[in-house]
Amino acid sequence: MTGADNAAQYYSRFGEAAYSAADQMAAAEYLRAHTTAAGRLATVGYESTVMFLSGRMNATRFSYALPLVGWRSTPATRNGYQREFMAALAPPPLYIVVGQLLIGKPLTGDVFPDLTDLLARDYVLEQTCGAVQLYRRVR
Repeated sequence: MTGADNAAQYYSRFGEAAYSAADQMAAAEYLRAHTTAAGRLATVGYESTVMFLSGRMNATRFSYALPLVGWRSTPATRNGYQREFMAALAPPPLYIVVGQLLIGKPLTGDVFPDLTDLLARDYVLEQTCGAVQLYRRVR
């Protein structure tokens, strides 16, 4: 490395479709600056990198989206995992990190209605880092 690129430029080269290492790192840095070390976060999508780089505790046992929205599971299985995810959000975390659920597919009400309702009711989109959305609890 010659130093011609800053860190954001360098890491922006690492990505696939909507995934960008630079975006993940920026989101983690933002969360470190806006939460305490004891803070809990929840991630929805393939943003486990954000969780790990932020050093914050995951509010759920889910670190990626497949069990919650996977196309190869039955609706009953997905619904069970979604209920477990929602139950783990008590008490609600300060931030919920939302990214791509499947390549090119954003979070919509038909995919995970309880979560989209919660975000609309109790959270506000505070920061976007590429495809990574950081929702902050307001209620």
